[in-house]
Amino acid sequence: MSAGLDPTVVSGAELSDMGGAYRIGGKEYFIFEACEYCDSFLSFSPTTAVITNIEYDHADYFKNMDQLRASFLKYSGYARRTIFCADDPESAELMKKCPGGTVSFGLGQNADYRADNIMYDSFGCAWFDIVRCGTKICCVKLMVPGRHNVLNAIAAAACAFSYGISPEAVREGLFGFRGAARRFEYLGETETGALVYDDYAHHPSEIKATLSAAKARGRRIVTVFQPHTYSRTAGLWDGFVNAFGDSDVTLFADIYAARETDDCGVSSKMLADAVGGIYLPSFEAIADWLKKNCTGNDLIMILGAGNIINLGAMIVDGTKK
Repeated sequence: MSAGLDPTVVSGAELSDMGGAYRIGGKEYFIFEACEYCDSFLSFSPTTAVITNIEYDHADYFKNMDQLRASFLKYSGYARRTIFCADDPESAELMKKCPGGTVSFGLGQNADYRADNIMYDSFGCAWFDIVRCGTKICCVKLMVPGRHNVLNAIAAAACAFSYGISPEAVREGLFGFRGAARRFEYLGETETGALVYDDYAHHPSEIKATLSAAKARGRRIVTVFQPHTYSRTAGLWDGFVNAFGDSDVTLFADIYAARETDDCGVSSKMLADAVGGIYLPSFEAIADWLKKNCTGNDLIMILGAGNIINLGAMIVDGTKK
């Protein structure tokens, strides 16, 4: 939109710029976020597909990585052009088989579009040069934190440049982006001054990326995590056990069952014990613990894709938003 275009957009999260999760614009550009669960993304035939990474997930549908790889390869085959992350080994290897054109992005020297001279401010937000095949295109500043958002920005820039959008419009668009709902979303403060953030992260890699960004704030990180589905918790168990290294204190709420029944032999108590965290049996108990134990030196990060979204209102002081 910073380029003066009028796209129709369907997003997986609400965006303040759009006033919601979708925008009805013109017919020339249709931008949508797709998900691989149950192969739902195979219902689309994009002109350009952007693949940020390929990792095992949705254990109730994908039985192994070979099944997941086959789905992503099929999806890329539907597109005229696939933009992929050269830093992600799975994507880089799979795209060697892609029948259409490919464009890579990343932080490494082998990417077509990469970020160079990356620096971070005290909030963990980056500014960097966008480089294509060794030539600097422009310098951009982000207002969303974390290394993962540097990669997201490079992916968005690579896509925009492939449609002839100017470096000036890309720079303006990236700087103007203020994030999405439940993506490192600031909720306010507790009565004791602890900062409260909310994030949708429910996969080990997402958790690591979010907590790494939070660590840059220089405060003690107190994480509250609600695992999402028993099959995911069991299928990615080792990943979850090792995902909380940047969290100083980690609280665990009960697994959000969603569409499943408890037949995988895992629990949040077991995960808390494996991580060295604290299991609490209700949101009320978690809120009480946070109010009693967190101070103005803390950053509380609420993570999960279930009804953990309700916890924020239980601990944020309405006068300090």
